[in-house]
Amino acid sequence: MCSFLFIKTFLFLITCCICFCRYKKVNTKKVDGLKKINSIDLNHYQRFSFGFDPGHAFDIITKVLSSDKVPVFIYGSLISINAAQLSLKHSTIDQRKLMRAVGAKRLFNRDIASCTEAYFSVSKEEKAHPLRRASANLQLTGNLMDFANGAVYMMDRNEFMRVFNIEDGYGLIPILVSEWDSKCKNTGNFYLAYTFCAEESIFLNKCILPRSSYYARCRQGVESIDPKFYQEWLDTSYLSDGKTLIGDWDKEFTPDLS
Repeated sequence: MCSFLFIKTFLFLITCCICFCRYKKVNTKKVDGLKKINSIDLNHYQRFSFGFDPGHAFDIITKVLSSDKVPVFIYGSLISINAAQLSLKHSTIDQRKLMRAVGAKRLFNRDIASCTEAYFSVSKEEKAHPLRRASANLQLTGNLMDFANGAVYMMDRNEFMRVFNIEDGYGLIPILVSEWDSKCKNTGNFYLAYTFCAEESIFLNKCILPRSSYYARCRQGVESIDPKFYQEWLDTSYLSDGKTLIGDWDKEFTPDLS
């Protein structure tokens, strides 16, 4: 009996050692270019409200990170390589990192009707469906169980300025990101990135649907990455009401993506 207990205890200790080594290995993994964060509190990192000077923001962030580039978490149309190529260098796109924004939800609640230029560029199909005018946005929840998958691009000054020029109505905020892993929703490692976020009520609308052409770029972009990445995008993205999953809406109300 004693021998049996000894063997059982010995095997248990070996199992614990193996698990500890694996855990330690995961938690010491580094992601090039990103600053690892030991605290989930980002209040001491500066936020930039709508109307901010992008050049000034770039200088402040790069100084804090001791880097010549800013890690920008992208969760919308720029996930698509075709869309990203219009603003980013090929080398930047090639080095993108698939990540999750932690403590945030992706909502299609950014109203492009609040942007005059975008409003007049809508297609005939979209004019026939005036509620289809939403683009993606991040809503911070503070709940580490909430996340949105996307990609982090390390942008130089010129790239940062170009992307800023097409992200009208957004501020710039620090956010926690974690490496995307198809087998695990939380790798235990958190890094600092910045992302565009619309928080002012004049840019938000709870009663609109995704803009057809924009939604097509987003969907095709994530679909081309990985089947599990795409399914996660469907399962963690929401309509403007913050309740209806994109995956459910997509099945029944898929717009014309041609």
